[in-house]
Amino acid sequence: MTEERRAHFRKIIEIQAWIADTMGDHWTEVRLLDISLGGVAFMSPQAIAIDQLRMFRCQLPGPYGEKMQLTVNTRHCVENPLFKTFRIGAAFVRLNEKNTAIITRFLEAGHDNQ
Repeated sequence: MTEERRAHFRKIIEIQAWIADTMGDHWTEVRLLDISLGGVAFMSPQAIAIDQLRMFRCQLPGPYGEKMQLTVNTRHCVENPLFKTFRIGAAFVRLNEKNTAIITRFLEAGHDNQ
């Protein structure tokens, strides 16, 4: 693994999320798999090219569960032929203070995600 991937603690989570083009015109449901202060990994029904900016929406469970809309930059995309989906890793672009606080509270909590 690269140093960049190890720069932030990741918390595994499986919740519904959405991804769209940068204008937010066409939203697609995805499955959030993990989150860190550096970015997210999610399963998508469609491939997304590497180094593409996208809008990403999710709502973390529990008391930190405010809805977040974030800009991400895709870093990798790997096909899962068994499920006909794509595992995509994306880095946050200019994460604001509010969303940083929400994610930090979620990462520091002992939430079970069940």
